[in-house]
Parts: sequence; C-alpha cells; structure tokens
Amino acid sequence: MEKINFINNSEPDISAENLNLMQTNVDEAKIDRTPSTAFSGNLNDIKTTSFIYASGSTINIPRKGYSFYITTIALRNDFIYQEAKRVTNSMAAMETFERQCFNGTWTDWKQTNIPIVTTTEFKTGKIIDGKVEYGKLINLGNLPNASTKNVPHGINNFTTACNITKIEGFAQGDNTSCFPLPYSSPSGLTSCIGIIITNSNISVVTGNDRSSLTGHVTLYYTKNN
Repeated sequence: MEKINFINNSEPDISAENLNLMQTNVDEAKIDRTPSTAFSGNLNDIKTTSFIYASGSTINIPRKGYSFYITTIALRNDFIYQEAKRVTNSMAAMETFERQCFNGTWTDWKQTNIPIVTTTEFKTGKIIDGKVEYGKLINLGNLPNASTKNVPHGINNFTTACNITKIEGFAQGDNTSCFPLPYSSPSGLTSCIGIIITNSNISVVTGNDRSSLTGHVTLYYTKNN
C-alpha cells in the first residue's frame, strides 16, 4: 500500500492519479488476501472481508458436493454479506447465491440467477404474501387446428393446491409471425388463442388453423401448503 503525503497540514492534490491511488488503498485495506487453498470449514465462521475457494464438503455451503467461490463483505462480525458462485466449466451451469448475517443471525441462501429448464419447477426468487413463488416452463408443441389441445403441466392438483400469480407465453411460426399467449386478436374471436389451466393440463384453444405455430407457456404460482 502506497502512502499519500500531506504537506503543511494541507490536502493532497485532487488529481486523477491521487484519486486512483486513494481508491486502490481503500480496496487493499478491505480485502483479506486469503491463501488460494480450498476452504472446507464452516462459512458461518468467516467474519472478515475475503475471497475464498470453498470445497463441496464445506459446512453451510449452498449446495453440498459442489465447489463455490465465496465473497464475504463484513461491516463487523455480526453484520456480514456473502455471495457464492458455483465453480463450473460452463457459464450456463453457473449458479449464484447470496445471504447475510443480520445482527449475528445468518439467513438462508437465496439463489439470484435462476436457471430455467423446460418442465422443471424453479423458484423465481419472489415472495408473495409470505409465500415462495414458483415457475414452470411448458412446451406446447404445435398449436391445434381450430380445436383444443391439452398439454399436461405435471403439477399435482394445480388449481386447488396452488395460487396462480401469472401466465405468460408465446407462439411463433416461420420467423415472420409471433404471438403472445394467450392472444386476443383484433380480427375477431376465431383468430384468438386461448389458454385454460386445469388441475392436470394447459388447454390451448384456437378458432382457426394455428398448427404452423409452436408455443411455450410459463406458469407462475405459490403453494397453499
């Protein structure tokens, strides 16, 4: 760390060089240069600002069996923020979590980047009326020809066990047309595309031939239990 000298009790020159040096000194003072060896202890015991590589056996790691880069920012030993990024050779597989120690008590890890895989339930990261919000992406395949197509969503007793918070989707064809789902057409009722959710299925209703379009719908919901 380089020292900035004060002359005759005056302030140093406010130059770009001195400002950069001040910032560097602040950054260096904050960061604990932890040795680059794998950590396998308890993350709750890290109470200073630091960056470590945590092995999959580390206690209080977001996912057991996976290694993480852990960044810790500590105001003091009972007010601490931690971020964890999963170590992986694929950016698509990288997961990011965060938590905090508030007045000495650690919160649960919260995932901040949400990987979405078709037909796999995921947490959106939102809390609605005290309940965790979930989502599920469903592939509808080709839309029906002036009829109704039922696509299973795989959520047990969906309309009774869950509260729907949002439905969003799209249908697209030969790169010249794309429709939101559900779709309300200014051309009339037969041109609309309806989406109905039942306990077992997503029902796609069309008034004319929409079989050239393929669609996806994401259901968002909270659970009653």
